[in-house]
Amino acid sequence: AAVLLAERLARPLDVPALAREVALTQNHLARRFRERFGMTIPRYLLLRRMEHARALLLGTSLPVGRIAQRVGLPDPHHFNKQFRRFVGLSPLAFRAG
Repeated sequence: AAVLLAERLARPLDVPALAREVALTQNHLARRFRERFGMTIPRYLLLRRMEHARALLLGTSLPVGRIAQRVGLPDPHHFNKQFRRFVGLSPLAFRAG
């Protein structure tokens, strides 16, 4: 499931479809995922999105709004809020470094 999430980083999370693809019920998938990774599927996905955003901020000159879209959080306000929550800085402050 983690590999499928990584491949679909920019897409909205669809737990029912993910569960069908790995041939598990949603509850069983959620339980096994938490056992393996120590967090929920949505939290894991958000963490991976923030890691990817950090890499894009440091490695590209893409505007923050474009990076937000690339990591699957197209609402710039929501992206900024989540980034600040995970990293402790705004995306622009992080990039400035």
